[in-house]
Amino acid sequence: MSLPDAERMRRALAATWPAAEEVAMGPFMLRRSAGGGQRVTAARALPGAEGLAAALPRAVAQMQAWGQRPVFQILPDTPGLDALLEGGGWAVGDPTIVHAAPLSAFGGIATPPLSTFAHWPPLAIQEEIWGLGGIGRDRLAVMARVAGPHVSLLARDGDRPAGTAFVAMDGPVAMIHAMEISPALRRRGNAARLLARAAAWAAGRGGEVLALAVTEANAGARALYAGLGMRPVLRYHYRVPAP
Repeated sequence: MSLPDAERMRRALAATWPAAEEVAMGPFMLRRSAGGGQRVTAARALPGAEGLAAALPRAVAQMQAWGQRPVFQILPDTPGLDALLEGGGWAVGDPTIVHAAPLSAFGGIATPPLSTFAHWPPLAIQEEIWGLGGIGRDRLAVMARVAGPHVSLLARDGDRPAGTAFVAMDGPVAMIHAMEISPALRRRGNAARLLARAAAWAAGRGGEVLALAVTEANAGARALYAGLGMRPVLRYHYRVPAP
């Protein structure tokens, strides 16, 4: 099957990791959230919108009024915003790649009995693993407000909790977020088993594609995903005020 295009993946990313509120302001769509990371606080330009330069100060002022650091998500369909911010001295932040593959790509990954579980809400041990990876209450709140089908995943390595992740559906697209493996149990196949469990869960709900976002700098994770047949379908980055 053909993978969804970049715009479809952008919508799935937003739906499965949603801001608490989105506010249209001229050519911009602003996101308001009490924490949760840049994905739920970054503004974006609306495709084809005009008047970016004139509207920019108001958008920045609104983010500051909310107590948020001004940040913009730069997507492939809004190169004008990237050029505008670059000219204003804004720095590039966290270049990111969304990888995707059909669910069938994960069918060959062995998942021994009792090695992975899918359930909601997350267990305390999952929150502990996430917390050690810097995924705190603000990101758990993002998970809780997803409107569509969603689930938490737990991996076990023998008798030890090994990792956790969150998966949510937007139509046929399942997005996996916040995947965290305990440092002592990495490179033992636990991440791959979580992906396989995510694919099996999504297949049971009519899903067709599994996707996730990873920063360009995370070469190890990118190599893992490429080895499993996942390929880049969307690239984006952020613009943040220069230090």
